[in-house]
Amino acid sequence: MALIKCPECGKKISNKATSCPNCGCPIIDRQEQSEHVTASKHEGGGCLKPFITFLVISAIIGFAAAIQHKNQPEDIKVTQETEVETTEFEITEDSKKTALETDEQIWGYVLPVINANNDLMAFIERDSVTLLDIYNTTKDFEEFCRNTWNNPPQVTGYGAEEYLSSCRDYILYEQTLANSLLKYADSGKTSDLSEAQKNMQSCKQALSIVASNRGVFLSINGFSQDEIQEIANDLGIQE
Repeated sequence: MALIKCPECGKKISNKATSCPNCGCPIIDRQEQSEHVTASKHEGGGCLKPFITFLVISAIIGFAAAIQHKNQPEDIKVTQETEVETTEFEITEDSKKTALETDEQIWGYVLPVINANNDLMAFIERDSVTLLDIYNTTKDFEEFCRNTWNNPPQVTGYGAEEYLSSCRDYILYEQTLANSLLKYADSGKTSDLSEAQKNMQSCKQALSIVASNRGVFLSINGFSQDEIQEIANDLGIQE
């Protein structure tokens, strides 16, 4: 018989114990865990799986909602009032083309992070994945998010700054999620898993804001409801 440390309270207990006599935490030998335990069989691990669907659904719903939010007819003048001055511009085919190019830059900036997240979640739900596998893959994901956040596109245009800012906020939330998953993969504690799940919800909300801001950006730059819907049908998210 050997003594191991309880992953929850840290006290030494027998490696033959099925639960910690001090805090009641279910016990799995650390070496056995690294070799055989899968994320889906670890207590609470299965709750990670629905996040892939959440990401796709929230992006579509948020984008669709924006179509109804500030949709305006074509060939109009849009005026934005500020405390300093009033800015006016006329929507033309050229301005719409420029806005579409800006959208492609911004959406192209955030889309790889969305897809990388979905790839990570698909990896986590595999039957044979270990916590060590999760740690190594998540570490790569965190580095990818950090590098992406540090290299945003240089864009201008009415509403582009808010749209891009929400994308960068979303990427920061993904970095936070990655760090919490790294902590869970290192400790195996259910409390750390719970924190990761909370961060997943934050990512879901942040992505919904991105999708909404994208729809608003296109709308205020003169795209009709049908045009925005056509763009929404091709989000480019890998399922």
